[in-house]
Amino acid sequence: MQDEQTLHGWMFINHITLQWYRHLYIELKNRDLLKRYSVNDLIQMLSDLKIIKINDSWHLNEITNYAKRLFEKFEIPIEI
Repeated sequence: MQDEQTLHGWMFINHITLQWYRHLYIELKNRDLLKRYSVNDLIQMLSDLKIIKINDSWHLNEITNYAKRLFEKFEIPIEI
């Protein structure tokens, strides 16, 4: 780390990240999906969601049926 302020920023980001990770873990556990999916699976699928602009209109990029079913189980709306 270059200075103490950078270290504090890095620690804050890690703290927030761990809170989100824990939240996702608890959601998987509460929905009995932890045996089938990991937190990393969910994060990867969420990071693959992309909205693209074509001719001044926004469209959801294609997603797999596997990801679509997982989003439905989490009640995550994926329509625009």
